[in-house]
Parts: sequence; C-alpha cells; structure tokens
Amino acid sequence: LGVQLLLAGNPAGARRYLELSRPLMADDPKYWIRLAECCVAQHARFVSDNEREQPCTTLPTGLANVVQVRTLPPYPREELAFGTQCCRNALLLIAELEAVAPAAPAAPQAAAADAPTTPTTPTTPPGDTGLGSPTTAQPPQQAHQAGGLAELKSTALVDLAYLALAGDDPVSAWRAARQLLDSKNATVHFLGHVYCAEALCMLGQPAKAIQYLSPTALVDVQGAAAALCGSRSTCGSNN
Repeated sequence: LGVQLLLAGNPAGARRYLELSRPLMADDPKYWIRLAECCVAQHARFVSDNEREQPCTTLPTGLANVVQVRTLPPYPREELAFGTQCCRNALLLIAELEAVAPAAPAAPQAAAADAPTTPTTPTTPPGDTGLGSPTTAQPPQQAHQAGGLAELKSTALVDLAYLALAGDDPVSAWRAARQLLDSKNATVHFLGHVYCAEALCMLGQPAKAIQYLSPTALVDVQGAAAALCGSRSTCGSNN
C-alpha cells in the first residue's frame, strides 16, 4: 500500500504505511530506498508549491541581463536528515549484499553426486513485488542474488545527492554524485553531472561546475532529459 501511495503522488501517506513495516523489512535496501523516495517527493512538492506562491526578486548583474531570485521558506532539516539516513542505510545493506552476491562455481558432477540432496527454492517467488510481504518474506541475499544491485545503488546515490543538496551539504552531494558518473544509464549519468555541477557551485567553484555541464562531458543528454521528464510526469515530482 505504501508503494502504491507513493506512485499515486501521496508521499506523506506512503511514508506512514512504509514505516509500519519496518520490523519486517529493515534489512532490505529497497525498503530504505522507498522511504528516501518519499522524502525526495515531499521536498520536490514543497519546492514546486512555494515557487508558484513566492514572488521573484530582481537583482542587477552589472550587465544587460538581470537575475531573478525566489527566496523559499525553510524546509524542516529533520526531514532531509531522515531521508539521507535512509539512503545511507540502503547503501550499507547493498555493500553487504555485494560482498556475498557472487555465486560459488558449480561443483563437479561427480562431487555433486556424492553430496546429499536438499530441496531448493526459487530466488524470487512468482508475483513478488521485490519489496517483500508477510507471505513472500525471504532473506535479502536471496531476493537480490539474480542482480539489480547496481541499479539499487544508483537509485540510492541519486536520492542521497538530491537530499544532500537540499540540506546544504554539498560535500556529501559531491561524493554521491561522483559515483554516478560511471553509470551506463543515460539518465543516471546525466543526473550525476548536474548534481556534481550544483555541488561545486555551492562550494564556490563555478569554473569546475561548468565543465560538468559541457555537452562533450554528457552522454545522450537529450535522451536522458526526455527520460527524466517522462519519469516526472509518470511518478510525480522528483529531481
């Protein structure tokens, strides 16, 4: 129900229901990523709502152009801190799963014949949503054995970079965004460059920030931007 509320554009309600399932799912990185997504969606909605309501302040630049600035009301720091901690929890769990993810090589046939037979179970039951439930609960090591850890890690890093920037922590945002630059996913790669540039601007290094926004430094910028806009329209506000 929490995931459905999140996808339906109700992150506050989604978070309430997700937190009820913490005793059952606290060892699954997907659970913490979903909670972080609730925090991201709530902050993005807060920014969007206040941008429409707050008037612009025009600042002269000394050139022909002017800069328009909106001053938004403060967002609760504890909400951003909770979201970043959720991301860090997910990354810690993913690191533990990565350490045990590689499967051992298959034993020779002769040795296998001598071994006692034990019943086997599928790593992911049919119809499993991936988040687990009381009827399909399984250890995360089994749930993520088939792969997907790289995608989970990218999602956690994207959320962490967003929330760190929102919480005026450009150093943490920079560290998270730097890890996204090697992604082969165009959208993740694009967001990595954008968040690196924003973090560097906050750190007072605009010259370095411009390098990350150079078209030659990005991979399939138009495709990534189109995919990002599509995800926003489908799943609600996000950065």
